[in-house]
Amino acid sequence: MMEAMDEEIRAYFEDYGLNRDLCQKLITGKNAGQLLMVERTGSSDIHSDQDLIIKIQESVMAALREHGIENQGEAALTGATLKWLEKTANKEYFARLIAEEKYAWDFGGKSVDEIIGLLQNGKEEEIPKIMRCIMKVAKDNNILAMQMDATAMAEWLTDIITKNNLGAIIFIWDEFTEFFRNNSNSLTGFQTLAALSQSQPFYFMIVTHGSEQLISNADDARKIRDRFLPAVKIELPDNIAFRLMKQAMKTTGDKVLADKWERYAVDLNAKLGDARKIIVDNLRRTASEAKTQVKDEDLRGIVPMHPFSALLLKHISTVVGSNQRSMFEFIINDNPDAHGFKWFIENHGPLDSNNILTIDMLWNFFNLKGQNGQDVVNDAVRVILGNYGIYSMDKYSDDERRVFKTLLLLQAISSQLGNSMELLRPNDRNLELAYSGTDWPDGKATALAENLCKDNLLFKQTVGKRTEYTVASSHGDAGAVEKTKKTILDGMKTGDMVMRAKLMEGISLPLKVKGRFHLEPVSLAEQISRKANVMVSAPIPYGFHVAVVFALDEQESSKARQEIENLVRDERYRGIYFLDATSMYFGLEQKEQYASDMAYSEYYLKQDKKQSDNYSGRAEECLTNWRNRVESGSFILYSAEHPSGVRLANLTALVEEFLNIEEKIYPYSLVKFNVIDNMFNRNSMGQGAGCGIGQKLEGTYRSANKQTSLDTALSGVWQVQEYWLDSAKQSLPIVKAKLKVEEMIAEAFKDTGRISLKNIFEELQGGKFGYMPCNLTAFVLGFLLKEYAEPRYFWSNGMNSKPMAPDVMKKMIADVLNPPKNYKEEFIVAMSPQQSSFLNGTAKIFHLPV
Repeated sequence: MMEAMDEEIRAYFEDYGLNRDLCQKLITGKNAGQLLMVERTGSSDIHSDQDLIIKIQESVMAALREHGIENQGEAALTGATLKWLEKTANKEYFARLIAEEKYAWDFGGKSVDEIIGLLQNGKEEEIPKIMRCIMKVAKDNNILAMQMDATAMAEWLTDIITKNNLGAIIFIWDEFTEFFRNNSNSLTGFQTLAALSQSQPFYFMIVTHGSEQLISNADDARKIRDRFLPAVKIELPDNIAFRLMKQAMKTTGDKVLADKWERYAVDLNAKLGDARKIIVDNLRRTASEAKTQVKDEDLRGIVPMHPFSALLLKHISTVVGSNQRSMFEFIINDNPDAHGFKWFIENHGPLDSNNILTIDMLWNFFNLKGQNGQDVVNDAVRVILGNYGIYSMDKYSDDERRVFKTLLLLQAISSQLGNSMELLRPNDRNLELAYSGTDWPDGKATALAENLCKDNLLFKQTVGKRTEYTVASSHGDAGAVEKTKKTILDGMKTGDMVMRAKLMEGISLPLKVKGRFHLEPVSLAEQISRKANVMVSAPIPYGFHVAVVFALDEQESSKARQEIENLVRDERYRGIYFLDATSMYFGLEQKEQYASDMAYSEYYLKQDKKQSDNYSGRAEECLTNWRNRVESGSFILYSAEHPSGVRLANLTALVEEFLNIEEKIYPYSLVKFNVIDNMFNRNSMGQGAGCGIGQKLEGTYRSANKQTSLDTALSGVWQVQEYWLDSAKQSLPIVKAKLKVEEMIAEAFKDTGRISLKNIFEELQGGKFGYMPCNLTAFVLGFLLKEYAEPRYFWSNGMNSKPMAPDVMKKMIADVLNPPKNYKEEFIVAMSPQQSSFLNGTAKIFHLPV
């Protein structure tokens, strides 16, 4: 409405019969100055101040773009950008990004240093322009770290209001409850933004479901309450609910059909007179004030819906997702599988026997799941409604099933109201009321209920003057489920949950990176140092240990991060990397949902295997969602070089950072080769060694793509004799490796006449080479040692020997890269022709002076 035309607002107020003075007040306020309306729904994915700031920034910038407002406060973002670019790793990463062709025109070929200089000392009109380009890069590559803190966010919003001469920014955030659940111990950023409303025309309207009690700290709760105007409790009186239902049931514009329907509606309402009277009289006694009293005309307008169905629909909607809008969803939903109101009128005409929408027809739409497929009813309701699936209902008649559904719905809703509303209790009078005005004779509904009691589906008892029905197996079941749920929550360990959720699968690295950086999961702060000590005691000669830290909730996340920052400054752990993935913690709400689903799975296990599997699958879905958040989330990588951590926007940025580290430590590594990913596997190392020795490409070592072919990777040395002697090729990594190998062999032959292949591989594992045991290394070792795969040299294991041949060298390389059981060190032996004549395949090797 704040963005609608005046005429549209007046028409809306007139159409709904709303207060005209309020209409004019709204129009006057709306036209007092340019307003920027910002709307957002949902906060379940906000787990930190940074998340909150990012979501607000996204929403405000989207609103600015939508309204064609060019000044988006870019100047106020400059400080955060400069701070981010201070770190060398960030600066290098950004340089690679802006070098891409799609950003070439944006930055005009400027280097990162030139961009920084422009941000620091540029003209006032230049900074917003370059910042727009930077923000484009940040958005495209999800660089969340190039963002603001809460104070900077407040300054940014102030800048937007001032520079654009806005009358106000009105930010309406619906479904904000989850924010307080996820951040009950961390509300600093939220308070800063709320405080902004006191000094600037920034109106922050949040819609929650009783969130104040979700804030852990009472002092924080008080401060936040004081920041806002007195909370407005939005409730829907019964009479307004019925009027809105009528408004949602739009009649056809065809006058002939509309007149025909009016005649049918009169007939239907005549049959429902007694039901309406009971409901009106009952609700009139309980109405809090005269203006909320239900009138007969309020119920006349909702046929063909039974008035009792409409009453229950209103109360069901408060239970399903705590969202009364779901009752309108029932009326307007077009999905035929949903069995809503539209489905009813398309399948049941006014002359059918079932021409009134009774309570049981609400079942399919609201049973257990909301329209988004999520289980949104609470545990107690779920237990009651779930009983329908326990029993074999197929053997009962359609009418008996209808009665059972009606009583289950009444029992579920009545229990949520503390059985305080007599009109909704699952008793004989209300059951008869539910079908009054239909073609069922008096007494039929209760007679069917009696049949279900005889079969032990229902339990009946006398409450006052009424016979009340409850599902027979519901007594004590909710308590049993709650007890199981508590046991699951109490026993929930982070490490176990990480394994069950398969979180490490969410951090999928290319094989060339995975082989170098060994990721190992760890959880809980007290376990991080233990894991670090294990890693220190077992160093990887060609790679690095990476402790990937996870958390179940925000408290664990904070504690883990403190422990990481302590360890990374300890010299003992200098060679270890800590990957903080705790910002994607499981969350309190998800823990509750998982424990609840598992409890229900156990509850139904012996009664209804299908239902048990359903809940087990839903629990698994909680874990899958966690894994997906890890896969798409951001990380912080800590190391001795970066004790404060490097924030990485996503998995792609993490891989890039690992490759940066690789480049610095192992400048001559094989990772630089542009080859297929399988080259970093360990499944064909014997074949690879053979291909390298013979300088031929076959099997898995043949690539149809010339760019990823191994002969392209070795361009300049492939099938070139004595390539390492060429002065023009001395800078090639493969030549560096060959020179090192030749140096080692020459020294060893001069000393003992033999060299261990293990020593050669160990040398290439370290230094600036960093060779890893994989297919590519087998191929390259074969290529580097091919000059020694001939009878002038011998193979020996210290006891036996035989002339060296390509097949012998091939097996020798495969053995050293993947040592077989009881592996014995193997040597390349240099022999003169005279000396070799004394040896045969089984002769004992002795040290020979050269």
